Amino acid sequence: MPLAFYLLPLGLMPAQIRSDTIAGAIIWSLANMGEDVEELIADKSFRVSSGFPYIRIGGERLHFGPKPIFPTSEAESLEEMKRRKDYKKVGYVEAGIINGILSGRLSAGDLWKGIGAEYKAESGLLISRDVHSRIEDSCRSQGQRLKIARVQRERNEINRLYAKADSFFASYGYIYSNAGLYFLLSGSDKSIGAAKKAVRFLEDRGIGGEVSIGYGHFRLIGVEEFSPFEEPNDGGAIMTASMYLPTPQEWGKVSSKPSGLYYSLVRRAGRTQDGTLKREALFLGEGSILPISAAEGRYECLTSAPKSLAYGRPYFLRMREQYEGASAK
Repeated sequence: MPLAFYLLPLGLMPAQIRSDTIAGAIIWSLANMGEDVEELIADKSFRVSSGFPYIRIGGERLHFGPKPIFPTSEAESLEEMKRRKDYKKVGYVEAGIINGILSGRLSAGDLWKGIGAEYKAESGLLISRDVHSRIEDSCRSQGQRLKIARVQRERNEINRLYAKADSFFASYGYIYSNAGLYFLLSGSDKSIGAAKKAVRFLEDRGIGGEVSIGYGHFRLIGVEEFSPFEEPNDGGAIMTASMYLPTPQEWGKVSSKPSGLYYSLVRRAGRTQDGTLKREALFLGEGSILPISAAEGRYECLTSAPKSLAYGRPYFLRMREQYEGASAK
């Protein structure tokens, strides 16, 4: 069973904490502590999901996962057009709804057509109405406020030669109230032990970009053997809960079945700490649907000196192939 790492944000968090960022931060932390990371990098069982929100309801946690990348069917009325528009704004889906997708009980059309009657789309989250009522009742009874909101922070650049601001711009992050982030991790006992040590190290540094101005700082409040997702044993397809770099053989296999393949592409580039330009890499994004029963993935070296890796071994969820229904055309 995978481990769930629960992070309590202490300030603004990046808009997304993706799996390659988490895996890279773990590997970087261990290397800075003098650990040999080559074995961890080569460990094919070591998988990390991207970071997803959770909400506290009393003593429970309500988990969210990636929005499945399905093509949505056509709207037939103005009301349906509004629901489709609301659905497009959703970034994360309640775990119970995802379990319905994985088991084949729900189709793509069921999600957006159910907004208003069965589901509530709020703050970029898709939640079933009964669970949303529980959240409101819990917050009201405890005098708390649930908030996951995008925040703009004004910044400027200081020219130290002339002691003046050269330019002004804005950066964005998310603030969490009565909520937080979690990610799932699986691997060998040795890999898991190393990851726990690394995440404790990251508590002091932060994770993601702009940590020097306070972004990405957190407190690790729990590590538990728990998975919020119910995967069917007879699943013939997968949904990614992380970034994914397919091997050439895997991509050849999935692209030969285009009727069951739904994915997004995410470009990853940037610079290393010493300013070295990284080679660009294309990942499959979270929520991609692939017509294979398992995925190995790979990592790719983007710079050699210093060494910088694009970590693309996927954390995936098995699902039934019943998603090819009338509303998922």
